[in-house]
Amino acid sequence: MFHPEDIASVGLHEYVRRNQHRYFRSGVYNAVEAATLIAAEAVLCGASDVRITNSDGWLSVSADLDWLAEFGEAVFSQMVPFPPGGPNGITAEIFPVIFARTVVTATSGDATVVKGDSYGPLIGERADWARSVAFEVAPE
Repeated sequence: MFHPEDIASVGLHEYVRRNQHRYFRSGVYNAVEAATLIAAEAVLCGASDVRITNSDGWLSVSADLDWLAEFGEAVFSQMVPFPPGGPNGITAEIFPVIFARTVVTATSGDATVVKGDSYGPLIGERADWARSVAFEVAPE
């Protein structure tokens, strides 16, 4: 029999790191797979032009629709339910936050560093896209 004092709290980042096999086909974090999960969100939310760019050590997902508008910035700090992804769907933006050194997002040119200290490929004009999320390919 277990007692309340037997229960130990585990933080989200630690939990995901320990259970990568639950989220990634190969069993471990993969930056390209994380980008495809994020791009799928944009498509499921109704975006008609979604692009993944791999350049200079960064992956960027950009779309003609701000697929995160309904979910807010919480997607960068917690697992947020993602109903368009099915009954067990969650937003995938948390994965780069957990594993990548730097994560940045932009909406119509207004970029925000979520983790790290670089704007990477989102520095400068991004007005062509309603939303972009970029992160470094190399893990922490």
